[in-house]
Amino acid sequence: MIEPDGANVTLMVEDLDRAVGFYTRLLGFSLLYRADPHFAMVERKGFQVGLHPWGAAGPEPRPRGVSIGLSVKDIEDAVETLESEGVSFPGGIVDDDGAILRADFRDPDGIGLYLVQQRR
Repeated sequence: MIEPDGANVTLMVEDLDRAVGFYTRLLGFSLLYRADPHFAMVERKGFQVGLHPWGAAGPEPRPRGVSIGLSVKDIEDAVETLESEGVSFPGGIVDDDGAILRADFRDPDGIGLYLVQQRR
């Protein structure tokens, strides 16, 4: 078993600038950080939403528009633990602009999830 120390919802969006503007200007979220052109994290009262472009810059969403992120302290250990239980990480561990390490996988129903380790 892994022990996530946090989680967030990531929404797959068509236009990152438009999405950041909608969540910050219209819904009152604060921009926590942005890794152009791949990702932005917004937060409102402790609820974090990741915004990630779909298509060429990101994975096809399944279910449409949503994937679930699990924050871990040691991504290598978490991946090894889940792989030992038959979970597949087709892309391995990916370094996203030096800010985070990410590993994508799917649950038994094909819903997209990912592990993320902050580098800060």
